[in-house]
Amino acid sequence: MAIVKAKRFAIPRQPMERLSVDAAARRNSSALHHLHRQLVRRRNYRSFSRASGAVIAQGIRPLTSFVRVWRSTRTYGPEVARLAGVPLWRQLLQQWLIAMRFGFSSDAYYRYRLYRLDNLADAELFFPLNVNMMLRTHLYQRLNVDTSRLIDKRIFHRVCTAHQLPVAVIVAEFTAGAARAWPDGGEVTLPRGDLFSKPADSLCGEGVARWIWQEDGYYRSEGGEALTADELCDHLKALSHSGGSYLLQRRLANHPSIASLGPGALCTARIVTCRKVHGQSEHMLSVFRMPPESDAAPADNFALGGFASPIDEATGVLRDAVRKDLHYAAVDYHESPHSGRPFAGYRLPYWKAALELCLRAHDVFSEFPSVGWDVAITPDGPVLLEGNHDWDVVLAQQPGARPLGRTMFVASYHSFHALGA
Repeated sequence: MAIVKAKRFAIPRQPMERLSVDAAARRNSSALHHLHRQLVRRRNYRSFSRASGAVIAQGIRPLTSFVRVWRSTRTYGPEVARLAGVPLWRQLLQQWLIAMRFGFSSDAYYRYRLYRLDNLADAELFFPLNVNMMLRTHLYQRLNVDTSRLIDKRIFHRVCTAHQLPVAVIVAEFTAGAARAWPDGGEVTLPRGDLFSKPADSLCGEGVARWIWQEDGYYRSEGGEALTADELCDHLKALSHSGGSYLLQRRLANHPSIASLGPGALCTARIVTCRKVHGQSEHMLSVFRMPPESDAAPADNFALGGFASPIDEATGVLRDAVRKDLHYAAVDYHESPHSGRPFAGYRLPYWKAALELCLRAHDVFSEFPSVGWDVAITPDGPVLLEGNHDWDVVLAQQPGARPLGRTMFVASYHSFHALGA
């Protein structure tokens, strides 16, 4: 595991602000967690054997929960005690109480910094990954929404183009070992410039690669592999035989004012918009993702060591960043590892235009209650990379420890859930 340099973090300057939540917000969040528990019980009681196992597990839950939180406290507790000043015994007790009352894991406790809450009841305003996954699956089954409009990047690109929404330029598509120029087919001719390849339906940046144009006529990968245009096409044809369809795009560049945040990879804003059934799309929250310290990283993947910073909605200014790895979840990173500049010194260009673009896009994809848009801030303005109906609630909540219960998320869910009744 990489050693984190001390200058990049410090003891949190202030304790987490006390959550000021009205009764309706707390009640609605509680109702959504109650729905999750109902879905879990429904799943567990589908057969006698599963029901028996569930009853036994419930009976010994106080003990098994204590063992799990004891192990996690031993692993992650000392760093929290050092940085946040929360003693180990309190972490242990808080985790166990939250696990027994809400069913939250230690992952959620440390990732969302629940040890900084003044009132442990406020933990219910947060939504762990497993809770959201079950709630989201239930909602989309209930709505019978065609999610391929967002999942399949080819369909997404066609829809955005038809509605004049700026998207990354696709050069070619590779499917079942065959290549065709985009969008009309025909022979593929690669441009003399940097390219970016990715699976047509990938998640979390899996399978992506960048290809940097060399003046000698080769495309060089981050691993140092150099291929001619024909060899690159053959490479992607081979990948499409076993890994599904691949897209080859023109590689986008960061705007010069933020280029130092990701000198080797494209940084992106995850902008989440939300709406009620009969309401307008609204901005819910935004996070800026940056690549890890290694310049070899092809993408700004938060799950693979990247940094994520909350974005101030009004100004587009970044705040202190975090990393997803639980070993570093208590750490506030004040400075960019690439530039050495404070994150708070960066203001995203074209920020208002980026927000407006995502709201326009959600109006096009209005069948979705909420969408997590990945947006590149380029020298020419914001560009949509993709939209995610299954956007990551960890990425949304961990930076800044901002609970979804304080956003439109809960009201939007209830609105669409009632529609599918």
